[in-house]
Amino acid sequence: MSLLYKSHGKAGFGLLLIRLTLGSIFLFAGADKVMDIQAFINKVKELGIFGDNLSFIFGFIIPFAEVFIGALYIIGLFTPLTSLAIVFMCFSFIVALGPGGAPTDLPFNYNFVFIAAALTTFFAGAGSVSFDKFFDKSNKNQKQNFNNNNVNVEVVKTEIISESKTSDGSDISHSKNPGDLK
Repeated sequence: MSLLYKSHGKAGFGLLLIRLTLGSIFLFAGADKVMDIQAFINKVKELGIFGDNLSFIFGFIIPFAEVFIGALYIIGLFTPLTSLAIVFMCFSFIVALGPGGAPTDLPFNYNFVFIAAALTTFFAGAGSVSFDKFFDKSNKNQKQNFNNNNVNVEVVKTEIISESKTSDGSDISHSKNPGDLK
């Protein structure tokens, strides 16, 4: 029944799936635009939101930014920053295209779903399968603090000293370990 009612589990795998899916969408969408950059620049100019110069600049930068951010998001490097960049880009796409977005079969703009997924990784982190895990100093400090909090047990060796007198009346001290008293 644990398969039907699962309130806990390995969140790292779910975060990996979000990163792989959303990162791939950005990577391939950006790569498609890079392949025909002039057509994308013309689409940005046709929107009429910016002047010709700004349309050219945004039309040129956005495809490369999508490829770069998508790749970083897939490997899980700088995940909070890449998540925010994805949220910003998706929000700008919603503003530019309207809440209906590009013509699709969906009754809403799919960028809302992308924003929700990116915010999930922003708040939850990249997960256990990421480059962020290797560079996360707080994770290393937690392990080090755990090791520092372990109880150090020192074995105290006690000696039993017994005094005895020799035949001439002088004292002799004998030292024995507790384990030797058997």
